[in-house]
Parts: sequence; C-alpha cells; structure tokens
Amino acid sequence: MRSILQNHFDEFLEILKYDKTEWYEFWKDYRKRYGPIVPDYEKLHNLDEKIIKSILDSLTRPQLDKLKQYWDGTKAGEKRRVSKALRSHSEELELSKADFVVFLFGGLGISTFSIVNGLREKVILIDLVKVWKDGKIENLEEIVLNSVFKFRKGEKYGS
Repeated sequence: MRSILQNHFDEFLEILKYDKTEWYEFWKDYRKRYGPIVPDYEKLHNLDEKIIKSILDSLTRPQLDKLKQYWDGTKAGEKRRVSKALRSHSEELELSKADFVVFLFGGLGISTFSIVNGLREKVILIDLVKVWKDGKIENLEEIVLNSVFKFRKGEKYGS
C-alpha cells in the first residue's frame, strides 16, 4: 500500500531555530518550500500578511518547545498508530482511490484539518499546532480518521 501518511511537522519546528522576530520570514520560506500546499492553506483560511504575523506573534516559544519535546518522544509511535488505523479502515475510506495524502504539518492553529490541492492529489493537512493547543494531541489517530471521513463528505476544513 502506498504511504498516505506523511510527517512534515519537524520542518515546521525548525521555526524554533529562529528569533521570534524572524518567525514571519521563516513562514515565507516555509510557504515556498511547500507550495502549493501552504499558499492554498492561506487562501482557504483568508490569511494575509497582517493576519499571519499576528498569529505568529501570539505563539510563544515555550508552547512550541513543549510541543517539540512531546512530538520528538512520540512521533514514531504516532505515525505507526495512525497508519494502522487508516489501513484498518481502508475500504470505508476508499484508500484504493489514491486521491489524497494525509500531511502532518505545522500550521497557524486555525483548524484541525484543511483540504488543499497537492501536485497530484488532495492533501489533508492535520495542523498539529491546533491539535496541541486544543489538548487533543493524544487523540491524533481519531482526529486523522475523522478528517479523512469529513474529506470524503466534501468538507474543506474543520476543528
């Protein structure tokens, strides 16, 4: 079976290598690195430079440090659990269509999941910043499954 779960959250956590005053510059590079995904995410949520800067300013280094520590200790197990859950629901989720991927990523904490266009298929972005802020990171498996079911129903984003 193809890999429908991709972990790109570590790339977002590179933001912690920057001074907070440079987080927007990091975001602009992140946008370029993950085009068309991040630009579509911004369009879907009607985000402009001012809003993005405001959201980044509201994030704190201690919040992201705690999330990084948690993620570093659990990411391998989480990826296995989520992949197993997706496979166990393969027929219901119509995985054979190969028309989407699940992308664990760092967003701006707006929505648990967002559906955007990838290069070949739809991308279901799971915003681990939002999941962490909501205190639901331990329910990642359930969140991913629910997001895929909602994608199948035509929803574009949700919390």
